[in-house]
Amino acid sequence: VILLIVLALKLIQLFKRLTRTSREDHGAHIILQGWLWKQGEVRSSWKKRFFKLTETEIQWFRNEAATYAIGITQLAKCFHVQSYKSLLDKPQLGKGKREPDNVFIVKHKNRTFVLE
Repeated sequence: VILLIVLALKLIQLFKRLTRTSREDHGAHIILQGWLWKQGEVRSSWKKRFFKLTETEIQWFRNEAATYAIGITQLAKCFHVQSYKSLLDKPQLGKGKREPDNVFIVKHKNRTFVLE
């Protein structure tokens, strides 16, 4: 339970660019929502997705009006959240690319999410 609270607090801090809301969605209170870039796991391309953070999960959608999430991950199954700047083994950046300011990594039991 403490780990879940710490994880949720870290996610809240890292979701600074998202807008605050008090709207209810499918019975879950949305803490933060907004647009982020998500790196694909199979293809390493970045896709813009609309994210919602609740007390128990992170959901992402193709657009703000979508009613069905194209992805959901339970916070209880996430075991690590880390900002890009704190990584010791950083991935190589392309020539002329700057180090990203707002990238963070969420490690889940089955996969790793990279969000900006």
